[in-house]
Amino acid sequence: MEKNKIMILVLSTQDKSYVNFKNSIENSWFKVAKSEGISCYFYEGGHDISEIDGNIIRLRAKDDLLNTASKLIEVFEVIRKEFPYIDVVFRTNLSSYIDIPALLKFVEINNVNKRTYLGVCGETYLLKELFYLKNSYFHWFFSVVKLGKKLRFASGSGFFLGSDNIDKVINRRERLFLIDDVMVGYNLDGKLEGKNILRFDIEENNGHKLSVEEYNGLKENGLFHYRIKTKDRLNDAALLASFADERNLIDVCTH
Repeated sequence: MEKNKIMILVLSTQDKSYVNFKNSIENSWFKVAKSEGISCYFYEGGHDISEIDGNIIRLRAKDDLLNTASKLIEVFEVIRKEFPYIDVVFRTNLSSYIDIPALLKFVEINNVNKRTYLGVCGETYLLKELFYLKNSYFHWFFSVVKLGKKLRFASGSGFFLGSDNIDKVINRRERLFLIDDVMVGYNLDGKLEGKNILRFDIEENNGHKLSVEEYNGLKENGLFHYRIKTKDRLNDAALLASFADERNLIDVCTH
């Protein structure tokens, strides 16, 4: 696939507490992606009009967590209108570091294309998701008592979606009360590709560290996505920026 037909979208927000993450991303993997000819945008809600301003796509949808599905539908509409040549979107979030050369290699080896829906597969139940962020007790209860329609989806931390499937989600747009990644899975009937994306999660107290051999094995098998989400969010943002130097990335991930 031609690099200029790939776009990366980062779920963002106007919330000022996330400015450090935006700065870290802009000064690390965004730069590499743009040098490779890949378009990258943050998208956020809560604006009077939908518009593209630099590397931010501003949207009218509400900016809170309960409206992530509406934000995603709206940004997809902007993309299909303003960038009709885009064949594949990789949707991720502010806690992610993306190894761009490794992502491009993954796209090539796995034939990521217009019909792709691919990510870390998750499963949930519709009744459980009805109470997400609304009622913690019922959300927990239906996590244990698994009732209702079972839903398969690609984790919102990072998934590929081809333009054919973007159009399907836009046109169907059902269950917008769900969180965005689950909503996509619902509208695509859970039809993910069989292969999972590898994701490296940076954990508290270095619980994630591997031997150099194990880590290199993950790299050889297509690892390009790192998720940094500990209790110290200021340190997470600084860590993300530091990964621009591959030596720091290796040092954090290995013993």
